[in-house]
Amino acid sequence: MFVPEVIHGERCILVHNHYLETPEGVTLAARFTRARIAQGRANLPPKIRSLEVIFDVRGQTLDGTADTTLTAAALGADVVTFMRG
Repeated sequence: MFVPEVIHGERCILVHNHYLETPEGVTLAARFTRARIAQGRANLPPKIRSLEVIFDVRGQTLDGTADTTLTAAALGADVVTFMRG
């Protein structure tokens, strides 16, 4: 079963709160997010046109690989943003 945090019109929004302060944490977050997106795309209603991911990283000092590893293209999302503060 796929349950997104928010569906707003044609947008499906996933909110992830992962530990991204180490390269290992970034790698695990990328693997989880790619799998969740693949599962989601297969089960979304036809009206959804955009699958977006928000990484809630408030209070974290991100590992240097996070911005280059967790991109929309790398994860299969339409939009990826980081909520920093």
